[in-house]
Amino acid sequence: MKRTAKKYTVGVLAGSLLGFGLVAPALAEGNFSGSFSSFYTDSRSRTWYDAASDSSSNRVYFNSCNKDFSVNIRRERYGPDVTVNTSEYKANCYGGGDSIYYTQASFGDNYHWSVRSGSNVNGAFRAWY
Repeated sequence: MKRTAKKYTVGVLAGSLLGFGLVAPALAEGNFSGSFSSFYTDSRSRTWYDAASDSSSNRVYFNSCNKDFSVNIRRERYGPDVTVNTSEYKANCYGGGDSIYYTQASFGDNYHWSVRSGSNVNGAFRAWY
């Protein structure tokens, strides 16, 4: 009986701290979603800015893809963009969706994803940064 009361008290205390903002869970800086249609090799998404101010996983999730394709996540910079991760996707994005993760720079920077190989690719995505 004492153990249950102790666990309950710890749970209420932790919940209170989260509720009052004294302890914050790791959250992504932001996210956006969209769809893409008739993408070919070198087609790219819109650019997003990752300020590198959080410790959450940075990823792009793909789903509802109509055919096989591969994708790069690229960090933009002056001169050639730098590829930070590459992944292959099968039709329907492995039957329901899959994520490609990337490691952010230690400073803020702009990123986008682009089709590395594929033609007339359609699907949906969501990016967390």
